[in-house]
Amino acid sequence: SMFEPLTWASFNAILAFPVIATGVFDRDVDAKQALDHPWLYATGRERTDLNSIKMVETMVSAFLHSMILLGVIFLAYNGLDMADLGDYFTFSTATYSWLVMAMNYRVAFITTTWNVMTVLALLSSFLMYITFIVVYSLFAPSLGQPMMHGVCWRLAAAPLFWIGSLAVPAFAMMTDVFKAYLMLEILPDSVDLVLETQKAGKQLQVELVSECSVQFEDR
Repeated sequence: SMFEPLTWASFNAILAFPVIATGVFDRDVDAKQALDHPWLYATGRERTDLNSIKMVETMVSAFLHSMILLGVIFLAYNGLDMADLGDYFTFSTATYSWLVMAMNYRVAFITTTWNVMTVLALLSSFLMYITFIVVYSLFAPSLGQPMMHGVCWRLAAAPLFWIGSLAVPAFAMMTDVFKAYLMLEILPDSVDLVLETQKAGKQLQVELVSECSVQFEDR
């Protein structure tokens, strides 16, 4: 296995709350926009949010993120090994930590509606993981895995680990922003069109107000 068994078993528990919070609270448009554009309700009936294009888009994102993670792992291994962090338990924990970062970043990226609960859910995921890995590192010998003892402290003291923790979500964000731009330009859905129209309308209002202010000052 790529990851230490007990660490890998924590995956669903650690990452569940952000996904649940986004699923419960996220919405594409607000109530006023939905009332002003009732045809948006056709997205559910016509399955525009869950179709082959969306599935391919998600699979492409997953593939690109996995390649980014693999690339960072490949580039970081020699440096970690030189710092005496290349053993299976330490290196797999570093990789798993970067995976948690990437997964939580992805949830944050696709979240449209931010509120107290979504923020708390995201923070709780990181807090749960930090608590788990610290407690596991402390009591690993008692749990039958002595090689995990002190792993978190060795990683926390390695600058390369923190560089990787920033690099993985940063590169993932670059690919996601580029992909989102292409989808918006080539295959915009109905929600995208409504949001763009509203944004253009607000910009026009700002320009008109600015123009009127200038004319008033000239007088």
